[in-house]
Amino acid sequence: MHEVALLTVFVADIFGSTHCLGMCGGIATALGTARSAVAWQPLVYQAGRISSYAIGGGIVGAADVAAGMTFETSLWSAVLRLATAMVVVSIGIGMALGSDHRRGRRLRASAGEAG
Repeated sequence: MHEVALLTVFVADIFGSTHCLGMCGGIATALGTARSAVAWQPLVYQAGRISSYAIGGGIVGAADVAAGMTFETSLWSAVLRLATAMVVVSIGIGMALGSDHRRGRRLRASAGEAG
């Protein structure tokens, strides 16, 4: 079972990294190194990229909600999904704010320090 999970992660990483290498990296490099590039062009590109991912995620989320309404779900299922969403959002906020206190605590514990 563990091998299947690792294989799944590996395949997802391969597909994800090729997407970023081919699209995000290439376009961002072209915008950043162009001689006629103005300072705001990379910002516009990043804003467009982020908003298109957000819109795409919203569409997929709405489709998921619509599909979920056709099936009967228990109250616990809804509570667990909401709790999971809250954890994912809190992890994202922590990453955005640069909170790495957990990583530091793990590093200190592995080094044998009290923390």
